[in-house]
Amino acid sequence: MQVPILLSLLASLSSAQAGELMEGDVLQVHYNEYGLWNDNEQAKGLQVLHEDVWVDYTWPGSPFAAWQLAWEDGGSAPELYFATAIGPDTNTAISEPDVTSAEGWLSIAYEYEAGDLAVRKTEAWALDGKTMLIHFLAHNARERSVTDLRLLYSVDPDQDDSLGTAETANELIDVDGDGLGDLVLAVGPVSGYTMAIGSCSAADVGVNAQWNSSHDVDVELADPLGARSDVAIGIRIGSDAELAGGESLGLSFLVVLADTPSEAVTQFEDQLALCTSCDADEDGWLALECGGADCDDTDARAFPGGTEVWYDGVDGDCDGESDYDADLDGHDSDAYDGDDCDDGDPLVSPSAEDIPYDGLDADCAGGNDYDVDDDGHLSAGHGGDDCDDFDPDIHPGAREIPDDSVDSNCDGNDSPKQNLKVLESRCGCSSSAPLSGAWLVFFSGLILLCRRRNHLRG
Repeated sequence: MQVPILLSLLASLSSAQAGELMEGDVLQVHYNEYGLWNDNEQAKGLQVLHEDVWVDYTWPGSPFAAWQLAWEDGGSAPELYFATAIGPDTNTAISEPDVTSAEGWLSIAYEYEAGDLAVRKTEAWALDGKTMLIHFLAHNARERSVTDLRLLYSVDPDQDDSLGTAETANELIDVDGDGLGDLVLAVGPVSGYTMAIGSCSAADVGVNAQWNSSHDVDVELADPLGARSDVAIGIRIGSDAELAGGESLGLSFLVVLADTPSEAVTQFEDQLALCTSCDADEDGWLALECGGADCDDTDARAFPGGTEVWYDGVDGDCDGESDYDADLDGHDSDAYDGDDCDDGDPLVSPSAEDIPYDGLDADCAGGNDYDVDDDGHLSAGHGGDDCDDFDPDIHPGAREIPDDSVDSNCDGNDSPKQNLKVLESRCGCSSSAPLSGAWLVFFSGLILLCRRRNHLRG
């Protein structure tokens, strides 16, 4: 499976972090700072509840679990990255754990920087279950391709250590009858308690006899033929296909914990659906109902870190924001039944405060930004004729109230009497006596005629 994906992992990685306990009803895991089943301080790893007692399924002194990742790069020596509980030993950088839970599910994810590959390991299981889905998502963060990507995962079962033996009886099972083993069992010879690793797709499974001495991803995984020994059980999965720059590859398998070998086989068959139901869209991210972070597991375009394409109805990056609010100002675009008149500018929305004369209808009120008082006349300071753009009663054509010290009609004078003085100066006449209302009207008419005459002469 190859899918396009964007991960912000490389910018967020840090040095090793403190351990984490994930506790279900019957299965709990003590993680170390590298995201593995090994809490040295607690001397605990993976535990299963039996008759109100947590039983160690991995050696309580220093539980062992490890993964190795390798690929080919243009014919040169293979790149190899690993994280193992022995030491501890790793050549990866790791992020803080991402702990999530859905109804009835637990999930924990660690992100690693493995050279040019970003790796996200997610482990999820039902709160009342004993089958764990482990999912690796490898993202090629560089431009050039890699080939022959493969992952080896191993764990050393020691469920009968408290009963006097570190050995397990190991067996390879062909569950689907295709002639190839797809489930490896490690059975406590005294208790019968069983740990198993099974494949979700084509994979090598078996016992890893070099679990404590080698980081080789291509180490032999042998058929144990039912023999008792102190070895790790493991699985190797990968792809021969080219993993292009910017693309990702998801690799999944199941870990089964059971009271008996037969119960482990039945449980594996019953839980195989987790391989597909928890990532139905095959985008490499587990669904929310499986404790994952994929906000829409029916659409491969939607996953954390994905590309957001606005107005397509898909939350492409799973950030929970509206797909119709591109500027993230809390208002959907008015082109999609919202009220944001400019969804490309976060400073423009009905919640914003309008700043006059900046050319933006910041509050989406629909008015002219150069007519603040909404009187239909633009400000004189911005190419209009309104001499006071903050008073709707002042504009050309407004009723002039004599001697109120307000130029209401924006003609440059306060009253008709002031206009009369202008007429006197232009026409060479005078009026020293008080004027009646009729004379005032007459001289006002003369003023208009005088203005028209001067205009025609100009």
